[in-house]
Amino acid sequence: MNKLIALVFAAPLALAGCGSDAKSCTITNSGATQTLTCPDGTSSTVGGGANGTNGAPGVTSLASVTDEPAGTHCVDGGQAIATGIDTNGNGMLEATEVKSTSYVCNQGKPGPTSITGDVTIRNSLDVAALAGVTSISGSLTVIPGTGFTSISLPSLVSVGTLLVSGGQLTSLSAPALTTVSLSLDIEDENPGTISKLDFGALTSVGDLYLRRLAVTDLASFSKLAHVTDGTIDIESSSTLTSVAGLAAAFASGPLDVSLYQNAALTDVSALGGATSLSSLDLENNAVTTLALTSLTQVTGDFYVYESNLASFSAPKLAAVSGGFELDGSQLTTLTLPALTTAQQIRVSNHDKLVSISYPVLKPSQYLEAVSDPVLTTFSAPMTTNQDTYVAGSDLLTMCTFSNITSCASTD
Repeated sequence: MNKLIALVFAAPLALAGCGSDAKSCTITNSGATQTLTCPDGTSSTVGGGANGTNGAPGVTSLASVTDEPAGTHCVDGGQAIATGIDTNGNGMLEATEVKSTSYVCNQGKPGPTSITGDVTIRNSLDVAALAGVTSISGSLTVIPGTGFTSISLPSLVSVGTLLVSGGQLTSLSAPALTTVSLSLDIEDENPGTISKLDFGALTSVGDLYLRRLAVTDLASFSKLAHVTDGTIDIESSSTLTSVAGLAAAFASGPLDVSLYQNAALTDVSALGGATSLSSLDLENNAVTTLALTSLTQVTGDFYVYESNLASFSAPKLAAVSGGFELDGSQLTTLTLPALTTAQQIRVSNHDKLVSISYPVLKPSQYLEAVSDPVLTTFSAPMTTNQDTYVAGSDLLTMCTFSNITSCASTD
């Protein structure tokens, strides 16, 4: 596109020395001269010279507007505006006539809202590139570099796998995330620095792994109600005191639950809503009370090793398909009133345990009480096990088994 702009300037002509009232003067033409005569008798004659030489023709300034592709001058494309003088007078701005070029660039175009494949975040530029992205079909891996402490993904709604290796992260936020199809795995460095998590909209994951975090609770996961692949594993988070935020998840169906070496963890009451577990491993936390009030079955192994445990109840637990092991607690009595089947039961290393009772237990492969030095009563009246084993208690005076007539300790 060419544009021609013409500018015309006018200047006044002043005549000096001819009367005080120029409005009443008269002009007389005489050939090439003009005489101005005024009423006061004064006059002035001008002209008489030869015509001057015509000036050179004027030149025209032109501008040309063309599309500019995305590149060095405009990241998202735009327009290039070239200006110059039409020196050859052909009405077109040619390349040799361009004196300057400026650019008008497009605003940044919206990025994709979904990504097929895998994505890795290492710095803030990688996070910025995900602005507006709502879905990632593959894995999102976070490997933060030095000094990168906070990640916010406000638009992300679903992802295949979310894998976070802490680095120096202190905050991780995905407030709109509802679904992690496979695994949500947040593993901080040792010691952990991640003290803030925001997954307030999360309702479904495949598996959940949280390791070495610096959080005190898991309230951010309060809407999590589906763990489709069946594993919740929380380990070595030394400041974690409660798993109450996982109450809906624990109640969602059979899960493999592992709570391991969380030194400040005392509140596991959320497990009270679980009706069925695939397995339970509760080990080296700070738990003093374990009330499995709704649990009816464990389809795998049940293992609890909590040295501070002083209260345990599982009033509805009827079946443990694998082994049941309770080790090293502060319990004084143990009763499993509804337990009818278990592959193996082992109760060991309880310095204060006085009484064990399995009133409706049917035959098991093994039934053991080992290193319980003050145990005086061991009752399982309906079992006919040939492999009942009691050792390490010199105080055992009362036992009730259908196949045992002596209460003597067996070492």
